[in-house]
Amino acid sequence: MHGLDGRYAQQQCVTVAILAAQLSLYSVPMAIRTAEVVPLHTVPVTTYDGSGQSNHPDFMRVGAPWAAGACWMSYTPYLGSNGFLENPSLATSPDCEHWTPALGVAAPLVAKPLDAYNSDPELVYDAQRGCLGVVFRQVGQQNVILITGTCDGKTFSAPRQLFAAPNHMAVSPSVTPGADGFNRIWYVSAGALGCTSQTNVVKMRTATSGTAGLDSIQFGAEAVTDLVQPGFVIWHLKVRYVVALKLYVAMYAAFPFTTGVGNCMNDDLFMATSADGLHWQTFPAPVLDHLDKRFKFTSLYRASFQYTPGTDQLRTIVSALDVAGNWGQYGVVHNYTALAAALTSSWTASAAQLAPSSALVRKPDAAAVKVIMEDRP
Repeated sequence: MHGLDGRYAQQQCVTVAILAAQLSLYSVPMAIRTAEVVPLHTVPVTTYDGSGQSNHPDFMRVGAPWAAGACWMSYTPYLGSNGFLENPSLATSPDCEHWTPALGVAAPLVAKPLDAYNSDPELVYDAQRGCLGVVFRQVGQQNVILITGTCDGKTFSAPRQLFAAPNHMAVSPSVTPGADGFNRIWYVSAGALGCTSQTNVVKMRTATSGTAGLDSIQFGAEAVTDLVQPGFVIWHLKVRYVVALKLYVAMYAAFPFTTGVGNCMNDDLFMATSADGLHWQTFPAPVLDHLDKRFKFTSLYRASFQYTPGTDQLRTIVSALDVAGNWGQYGVVHNYTALAAALTSSWTASAAQLAPSSALVRKPDAAAVKVIMEDRP
């Protein structure tokens, strides 16, 4: 392999750790990959349509006695990117890694509406009552945000409307309780253009009560946040308040801004943090780039994550589309502190400074107006 300064020109075998250290100032993926505790890998799930292709995961470890410490995941089938196949389903896992359909729970969770579909499921946990809710977006004449819940892991309530908005002004709802005990919900307002919009805005609503259960929770008026990824358009997002960090953390898929019509099918995955949920600090580099050749992605989509304070680990599951047109879910575990540092420093080198290597290849992305270096397939 060739080193950064020529000293390793004759070296034939270099460990990943040494290579990462040598390239960390220059290679965007390698700098961020050094933060990986468990490398990016597939996370298979079963879908009710039998395809095994799914999208929009959300997962958490549920603390209710009936859950027995298990992780729960919501997701939707998405064969052929067909929205009308979407409908929330649930799976469980002892380790947030190996998933099976939730025992005794209908799949799909709710019936498909006539001339509409149910998409973008999101889990919310009521710790006081030990109940798990599923928030989802019904897309028909408008966006209707609904919630259903269970207090035993098997019996779910009839879906109840939280609020509605014109299409597509309430995309990918995400709910989390803040430090004050009030739940907040974020969503992307994309307008009538939806997936091709270039003017998306992230909005937030706060619950009107800090004590209401899932069967009665309501949200107040929407507020516009300042969550913007420079040069990109935010599409699907996940927000969670991490108590140990005293921060709201967001992960979101975002596609390059272009003059004219956008395209939500070539997203990268970004991260941001906030103290109040309204004002956000973004990072210039993506957590995962769809040009990463470990898998042949054309787009990264919605992600969900869990932070473990004792180990400072951030477990992420993201849905992605591959070059063959198949949807799947992929997992990765980062050291959070190392990841945040890498996201801050990795985008500082200009394209001209990126050093060539036989183990790396320059990959231009004209739409994003950037040059990265990535492992060869």
